Amino acid sequence: MENLDLENLSPQMQLIQHWSSFGQRGKTPDHRIGPWNWRKEPFVSPVSCPWHVAIQPHQLPLLLLGFLPRLADERLPADMIFVVGEVMTSHIFMSSSKRNDVSASEDKWFIYADGPDSEGEVRLHFHRSWTGIKVFELVIDAGLDGYGKDGQGASITSIIYENDPEEKWKDADAEEYKRVAREVCWWVLNVRLGAEDLVIEKLLGLLRVSEEESREAS
Repeated sequence: MENLDLENLSPQMQLIQHWSSFGQRGKTPDHRIGPWNWRKEPFVSPVSCPWHVAIQPHQLPLLLLGFLPRLADERLPADMIFVVGEVMTSHIFMSSSKRNDVSASEDKWFIYADGPDSEGEVRLHFHRSWTGIKVFELVIDAGLDGYGKDGQGASITSIIYENDPEEKWKDADAEEYKRVAREVCWWVLNVRLGAEDLVIEKLLGLLRVSEEESREAS
């Protein structure tokens, strides 16, 4: 899978690479997304790593809602689609859906939450929407009231990520998965985790500079 090594590309190409990894800007759904809404695969070789990130009270509901890929308006020809079980999948776009009027999607993620359970724990699952591959999972201490077990606020307690060589995010270690998680949460779920710089903000800044330089040169 893709990584975030974009340094040697132009700002425009970096944005295209970002789209390839993260898709178009996410739109918050009007209802909670469930595991039955899209094709998904289990982890092959998961690894768990502690990760402590505070979650603001207004952010937890957005995480719990998840994200369902939107289908494009343009329909794919029938001969470009094949069936895998109950799932319709296109040869070209690998866009998956349980709808018969399947079409290509500009979204790259399927995200849903389990919980809170009886201990107030939430599991937030992140899958690639075109293949169903599970990339990572965030374990969240939400508490029974949304303020964590200790009442001091909800927080991420760990990240579980795919480590199988054939399925993992290319060359990713735990820190790279954390960067990807921050980027997906912001770009797709509209939730900013922590104060660290985000790739997309850097890219948009570079693009603005490039456009200004082009205007000055002309």
